[in-house]
Amino acid sequence: MIEISQLSKKYRTGKIGFQPFTYQVPLGQCVALLGGNGAGKSTFLKLLTNNIRPTTGQVNWGEDQFAYMPDDLEFPANLTAIEAIKLLGTLKKVDSKKCNSLLKEVGLYEVRNERINTYSKGMKQRLSFVQTLLSDEKVLLLDEPTNGLDPYWVKWLKNRLLEEKSKGKTIVFSTHTLSFVEELADEVLFFYEGKVILQDNVKSLLQESRSLEDVIVEKIEKLIMKKD
Repeated sequence: MIEISQLSKKYRTGKIGFQPFTYQVPLGQCVALLGGNGAGKSTFLKLLTNNIRPTTGQVNWGEDQFAYMPDDLEFPANLTAIEAIKLLGTLKKVDSKKCNSLLKEVGLYEVRNERINTYSKGMKQRLSFVQTLLSDEKVLLLDEPTNGLDPYWVKWLKNRLLEEKSKGKTIVFSTHTLSFVEELADEVLFFYEGKVILQDNVKSLLQESRSLEDVIVEKIEKLIMKKD
């Protein structure tokens, strides 16, 4: 297990980014982070990756290493895709053959010599996903990986993540696309105002309704009304 113990974040302004949370990430499974914009999903992922320091608590990774795909990775604008990926490949001790193979897989090989600042949002997103696969880590942390992707690439990404999951990898990702969650995730965590207010198994939720959207909306409405 990846053990999260009383993890929280409070900013100097007094704003609470994430309220204390304890959780064990099930190894070899997929966990979806749901909730509106500003609910705390990205803050949670940044705490897991130590991109921001927690106010309380800690994350025990054991011997596992992770690869992280942020919501909007800023590649150096003056570099081409192949230059950026080969530079990262060198740092991660990955040969150029794998770099080229991954660029082909995400449909960017033919435009590998074009500068990244000419790429669309979807192209940059696919390039960002490539960098998470370079070193073949056991854990993938993905912040809104479907952002900017058209339906073809959303489907491709789902199948690619299912393939990674079949290898025993652990995947934690945030998204607003519930159909993506239904086909990929084992568990869901729903965030509201920096707090996890729902934690459940996807199969259990789907037994209650044909649609994950319907059952989650109903549960969240009840929880929020109770809170108010």
